[in-house]
Amino acid sequence: MTELIIMFANWKRDNPDEFLRWAEEHWFLF
Repeated sequence: MTELIIMFANWKRDNPDEFLRWAEEHWFLF
């Protein structure tokens, strides 16, 4: 599970626009 969190953090840092777009569609996961 830790790897997944790190992957998310790196993705959010490297591709904030793409991440935000995805997060809007999957906000219920958070």
